[in-house]
Amino acid sequence: MNSGDLGVEDNIPGKIQSLYRFSLNKDYTVEYREALTDIIRKLNPKPVPLGEKCNSGCPYFKCFKNALQLNKRVIRGVQTREATCLLLGGPCKGSECRHASCTIKALNANSKCLLALLSKRGL
Repeated sequence: MNSGDLGVEDNIPGKIQSLYRFSLNKDYTVEYREALTDIIRKLNPKPVPLGEKCNSGCPYFKCFKNALQLNKRVIRGVQTREATCLLLGGPCKGSECRHASCTIKALNANSKCLLALLSKRGL
């Protein structure tokens, strides 16, 4: 089984959620693990989640109210990106906000990133 058999290009969000459900089961095969790593490699999330929580600087993070603003800031010679909420006028809460969503639907109901949980399991 390779990534072509799964139809990776067809429905990535559905594949992530179904793969996460199947990864909870311990008896998966080597072919399944290879297909899962191919899918995660194709997604290639640039900033990794902060622990298990979703990062507001992630390229897949989205605000329903379009109130997310990313500012570049230089601290001691290092350029960082800072997420600001235009509704609150302060720093973005990230996945704890009620308007947070993920474009690839990897944000879990308890504000955990499914990509982080999959990589934590070693898949």
